[in-house]
Amino acid sequence: MAVAVVVSACATPGFERATGLPKFKPLSYKAPVQVVDSIEVLEQPALVLGTLNATTTKDVRADVAADFKVQARKYGCDAVVGVVAEREEKKAIRTIEVLGDGGKRVKQQQEFTTVSYQWQGQCVRTAAMGDTVLPMAKGSGEPSVAGAAVAKPSVQPVAKVETGDSKTAKKIAGLLLARPSFVRSWRAKLETPAVEPIDVLDALAELMVLATGPTGLWRKTMPQEWFGCRKAPDSAPCKRLTEMETDFRKADSLHDEVTRVGRAQADGWLRRNDDRVINYLEAYVPTEPSLSGIQATPLYINRLKEVVR
Repeated sequence: MAVAVVVSACATPGFERATGLPKFKPLSYKAPVQVVDSIEVLEQPALVLGTLNATTTKDVRADVAADFKVQARKYGCDAVVGVVAEREEKKAIRTIEVLGDGGKRVKQQQEFTTVSYQWQGQCVRTAAMGDTVLPMAKGSGEPSVAGAAVAKPSVQPVAKVETGDSKTAKKIAGLLLARPSFVRSWRAKLETPAVEPIDVLDALAELMVLATGPTGLWRKTMPQEWFGCRKAPDSAPCKRLTEMETDFRKADSLHDEVTRVGRAQADGWLRRNDDRVINYLEAYVPTEPSLSGIQATPLYINRLKEVVR
């Protein structure tokens, strides 16, 4: 009797939500998500919003962790904790046809083993998001954390969220509105007299994807549509754009930082980092997403103009 082992790598993701917790808005698809082995290393308090699970037929932890990160964003989690699997084997018999003596087809029973891996990981929202301290439960002096794991026993009160009076938020909102094509969906909120700092950051994050993200103006539209870098990758402008990836990765790092700021920290973060944001907007982002607009940016003038004929 022949023996075979059947394996493949397809995953079936799922999510079991913890009870007694509020639902949180999904994170941006570019928001960073940590994958760690222990909840203790995360910024506290940290809430376990549920359990991510998947089934694969190969031991592909890195692939599962990547899938879990995508799923975690959908449920408002900025961390995945403890990605582990249990290996399961099942044996069965099947009938196959093989060539026997004289070239005749004969039936033969084959025993085979299917291998599967049952993966789990905790979907966790950390204190970095600014809203993981829950209201007090009735009749107790402790915050309610029903259905959640909180790594620290002592929980501090929720920080006061500053809104509506931030001069820095208003200043950055004005700079964003000066680039209307990048922030169309945010215009109403940015034009509000008492603009929310978190809305400014969310609008900024979206603008950064459109301007300097991997599929944005500088890294896709310019090389592919304006400079023809697919057909002429060795041209001087295309080579220079490749060299400028260092600049764009710095912008990516700033974007990742922006997406990690929670509502409670938004105003303070803007006040501490207004120079970085302003420098980014003025150097990288034209007032309109056009070739003439981008040619007026300091980044183009200082890095590209000399090699474009």
